[in-house]
Amino acid sequence: MAGGALQAQLALRGRPMLAGAAGGATTAMLQDALNGRSISVGTAAEAAGAGATLGKLGDIIGRRRFYLGGSQDPKRPGEWVELGNFAKGERGEEFSSLRTLLNFDLTRKGPKQRLYLNTGDYTVPDQVTGRGQYVESKAGPFARLSRLQRRAMEQLGGNFRVDHFLPQDNGALFGFLGSQIGYQLPDYDRPDQNPQVQQGQ
Repeated sequence: MAGGALQAQLALRGRPMLAGAAGGATTAMLQDALNGRSISVGTAAEAAGAGATLGKLGDIIGRRRFYLGGSQDPKRPGEWVELGNFAKGERGEEFSSLRTLLNFDLTRKGPKQRLYLNTGDYTVPDQVTGRGQYVESKAGPFARLSRLQRRAMEQLGGNFRVDHFLPQDNGALFGFLGSQIGYQLPDYDRPDQNPQVQQGQ
């Protein structure tokens, strides 16, 4: 848990390779300590290296996948194609729903509704949470808020949340998942060093 928590914090800061290395080394050392074994620097280094490698690989895949989606053309099954703006918007909304869930809140179901401003104008937020927070989702480095969206943010303050997701955010997610697998790989080739297991207890 400690290794995973450290890894998650570093991954959220856009450093999945470092996250994999730090999470792997921390987990390996704590596993040795909590199982009554002497801490092995070699084991920690192996776990750090494997975690960093898979973390970086996941980062590369995630950044590339940010712009790709499965083809909807029945003549091109299983093919990856470049996402259009609409599909990128949908992906941004999916990330927003995940962020809302991580904030211990839920996204309200149903059609999008107008949010009227004190100037008489309105904007249509992408989502509304169960706590009544309005959410605008943006995906891609070139996505920008409209004039009315900026006005809504000024009017509502913290009750109008803007989620701007970039390729590196997707890379961090894939890197985190990859490093979770990576730093456990050395354990498969290592005999169990727990004294109780070795004695058949």
